[in-house]
Amino acid sequence: METTSFEDIKQILREVAEMQKETRLNFKELFEAQKETDRKFQETDRKFQEMQKETDRMFREADLRHQQLEQSLDKLCKQVGNVDTNIGYAAEMYFQTALDKSLMFGNIHFDQVIPNLKISGKGVFCEFDIVMVNHDAVAIIEVKHRIHPSLPEEMATRKVAQFRRYLPIYENHTLYLGVAGLSMDRTVVENAWNFGVGVLKQDGDTIESFDVPLKAY
Repeated sequence: METTSFEDIKQILREVAEMQKETRLNFKELFEAQKETDRKFQETDRKFQEMQKETDRMFREADLRHQQLEQSLDKLCKQVGNVDTNIGYAAEMYFQTALDKSLMFGNIHFDQVIPNLKISGKGVFCEFDIVMVNHDAVAIIEVKHRIHPSLPEEMATRKVAQFRRYLPIYENHTLYLGVAGLSMDRTVVENAWNFGVGVLKQDGDTIESFDVPLKAY
């Protein structure tokens, strides 16, 4: 049986002491590394919190600017809408007054001018800016500040259908159409020719009538 000498025991104890010392050093290094990691994490978290606060501030300012912009746009739209409404009303009054004085449209004499004839009720609403009437003919004239090129076609389709449907009192009358405006481009007259729709335009203090042959509807 092999016996362990005192020197062997001393050697083993020295080795164990060295291992313990190395272990303590390793634990110390790990502890320091963990402290450094925690410090870096805290620093990163602090920077993140600061960035989050700055981001929140920027979003609040952006929301405020957006609200202010929406309010400004709403105000501008109302102002522009009022201007457009006023110009449109002025155009209607101009042509209503002029036609009421002359009682003429397309070389046809009419006995009466009915302004802003409205049909409403039971989910139905339509309006005719100017209606001119005599014993056997009716002229409906749509007035715009600026006449859109599609208006003659709209008159020949939608407006005719509305008038015939909702005003049967004039079912035996010949129906003529017209558009009137303060301004327009040349395509309006070209489209009016296609549908036989008369065209009226302000010319100083008088009305200029384009030579468009009227179609009877």
